[in-house]
Amino acid sequence: MLTNGDFEGDFTDEGVGVGWSRFFNGDASFFWARSTWPPVVASGAQSQGMSIADTPKSDRYIGIYQTVSVVAGASYRLELSGLIRALNAQPGSYDNRMQWGIDQTGGTDWTAVTEWTDLGWDEQGMDTADLTMGHYTTTITAQGKKLTLFIRGWVKWPKNPNRAEFYVDNVKLVG
Repeated sequence: MLTNGDFEGDFTDEGVGVGWSRFFNGDASFFWARSTWPPVVASGAQSQGMSIADTPKSDRYIGIYQTVSVVAGASYRLELSGLIRALNAQPGSYDNRMQWGIDQTGGTDWTAVTEWTDLGWDEQGMDTADLTMGHYTTTITAQGKKLTLFIRGWVKWPKNPNRAEFYVDNVKLVG
């Protein structure tokens, strides 16, 4: 249902998997890229990488989204894998998080999403030798003929130096 949800296809010049679009809220350094480093790839050869650095303000967001056609009232299973790496990581601190949200009308304004769900993945250190890939599954019920899935990384506090990397792979919407 999603285009290039496994991120094995091409990437745009902006570093976003073809079929996806990007969003961010400024006041930091933002970067999207294809990642081929095996520890951040859940399966296949590539994943979507997103990073935020030099955060002078709190609540900096980076993300990707995609709009799909659905059947109103139908249930869909959302699955995705990924992880968070951070400079000076403190697992369990909730400093850097990953979330997903839905616009049930198919809109593309991420700031209009009223409910974001945390994926439950703790940040891991940049120097962590054995990274742990997180996995997430839930069920969504479509309300209209289109919906937009947003996936975002969130840096909560201003820090310098700071860098947080958010990786996502194997995004599926099955119904």
